[in-house]
Amino acid sequence: MSSVVRVAEDIYQIDAQLAAADRPMISYLIAGSPAALIENGPASTIPAILEALRQVGQEPAQVAFIIPTHIHVDHAGGSGQLAWLWPWAQVVLHEQGLRHMTDPTRLIASTKKAFGDNFEDFFGPIVPVAESQVRVVRGGETLRLGRRELKVIYAPGHAPHHNCIYDSLSRGLFCGEALGLPVGETDYVMPSAIPPGFDLEATLDTYNRLEQLSPSILFYSHDGVSRDVARRIQAVRTSTRRVGELVKTGMEAGEDLAVVCQRVGRGLTEDGLSVAVEQLFPLVAGYVFYFQRRGIERG
Repeated sequence: MSSVVRVAEDIYQIDAQLAAADRPMISYLIAGSPAALIENGPASTIPAILEALRQVGQEPAQVAFIIPTHIHVDHAGGSGQLAWLWPWAQVVLHEQGLRHMTDPTRLIASTKKAFGDNFEDFFGPIVPVAESQVRVVRGGETLRLGRRELKVIYAPGHAPHHNCIYDSLSRGLFCGEALGLPVGETDYVMPSAIPPGFDLEATLDTYNRLEQLSPSILFYSHDGVSRDVARRIQAVRTSTRRVGELVKTGMEAGEDLAVVCQRVGRGLTEDGLSVAVEQLFPLVAGYVFYFQRRGIERG
């Protein structure tokens, strides 16, 4: 089952509506000839994507580009299988993610570490992307879709292989997790930090560079669409710094990970957001790993 909504001119939001997902896993179809699929998701979402194309009358043979923003399983895990189904399509990957997609041995190992040995029960298998179908990018490239231009923006911070895509026609930014994770109907945008790739300094720099694009609309991968761009970017900038200060203070006080999570939970409560402490472990671990790389150890 999938939900398909037109969110801009020729742009369709596809929510695979996986029952076990704690957040939506959103794909975006830029329809036309040629067409592009941004954020193809894990292999388990492929049936929903195929059904969505059928609903909007998009021929798969017209899809020229498959564009995951980064190689984490919930964004790119199905790239190899989808590329096999669509041998005419190019998979657009940042150069730092290339080897992990053409030989996903390490990607599978890290996915098992994060989600368990049975991750395929939910996400489906991760299979290699044929190197002949890969279009390697570094940031700054332009992909052309008729009168549209899709500009590749390198956006490290959440991960070193993260790209965003700026669409010239809608002035929209497909931001993946580079601009954090909006929290439900609140005004809060949570930083998206997981080990080992999170880099706080790069994240804040990416916020500034994406803000300078002056996008009119944000296409999130785990939330949907927002036109309240300036406020959303300022919100994630504030929360990213705030969580960083809380984690650093806890580390310097000698607190272990569980206690630092409690500290962050109390801080978020003070800011008006209630989050279960156990849900904070990946976020806090991302910050801890970053600070340890910077030479900051527990006091």
